[in-house]
Amino acid sequence: MKLFILALFLLAVANVAAAQSAPAAPAAAMPNSGNAVLIDSLMTVSRYKEYFVTFCDRQIDKAAKAKNWNFDQTRERKLKVNFDAFKKYTIYNWFSGLTRQELLELIAIVTKLNSKNPYSSFLFTHEGVQSNLELFVEGYLK
Repeated sequence: MKLFILALFLLAVANVAAAQSAPAAPAAAMPNSGNAVLIDSLMTVSRYKEYFVTFCDRQIDKAAKAKNWNFDQTRERKLKVNFDAFKKYTIYNWFSGLTRQELLELIAIVTKLNSKNPYSSFLFTHEGVQSNLELFVEGYLK
């Protein structure tokens, strides 16, 4: 029995040591200040913030119906929706790999596409951005 407890203890110590020596997750890539301004412009012309808020509101409404939340519980969650936090950790990270010229081209394309219809918009996204959006909204559903 003592041998079993000793083996279990050594296994636990080895597990803790391995966890401490594991490399940290890489920091999110951030654009330079000039590109950050261009990314902000792209978010404006694509109306991505409106898409973000609408997506979050719909998911909150769906959860509210399933979990029988009252008006105040639902409203409280909707008031917590924060596009700036999502932009800082997801949007900037994803678009930081684009050059200034590529960002300018995207802005021009999206502006042209969206100028014809003020009620809906084209936006560029990525599977990783959408996945992060879905994970982000989960935080509002707790």
